Amino acid sequence: MWGLEVKLLDKDKTYEILLKLLEIEQNRINSLDSTEFTIKGLSVTLFSAFIGFAFEKKSPVFLYVGVIAIIFSSIIDFIYRKVQLLHVEKASNIQKYLKTEYLEKVESSKSLKIAGEYKSNFINDYSPLLLLYFPMIVVLIVLTKFIPSTP
Repeated sequence: MWGLEVKLLDKDKTYEILLKLLEIEQNRINSLDSTEFTIKGLSVTLFSAFIGFAFEKKSPVFLYVGVIAIIFSSIIDFIYRKVQLLHVEKASNIQKYLKTEYLEKVESSKSLKIAGEYKSNFINDYSPLLLLYFPMIVVLIVLTKFIPSTP
C-alpha cells in the first residue's frame, strides 16, 4: 500500500518539476526574443546612421564601416537565435513528454490543443534574420557607388 502512494507522490512531483522546467524554458525563450528584438533595432539604427554620416561627410568609408557593423550584429543575432531555438526544442520535448505521460490519460484533454513538436528547419528558423540583414548589407554596398570619394 505504501509503495503505491509513494509512486503516485513521485509522479505528481515529477509532473510539478516538469511544469516548472517548461515555465523556465518559456521564460528563457521570451527573454531571448526580447534581446533579439533589441539587436535588430540597434542594427537598423546603425544602418540608418552610417548612411546619414556617409552622405553628410561624402565619404564611402562610413558605408564600409556600416557593412562591418551590420555583419557583426547579424552574427550576434544568429547566435542568440540558435540559443533560443535550443530552448524551443527543450520546451517542445517537455511538452511532448507531458502529453504522452499525463494528458493522454485524462479524458478531458482530448479537446485540449497542444503545440506541435518543434522540427528544426534552417529556412523557417533563420529566414527572418536573412531577410533583415542581407538587404541592409546590399544597400550599404550599392550606396558606395553613389558617394564620390573626397581626397
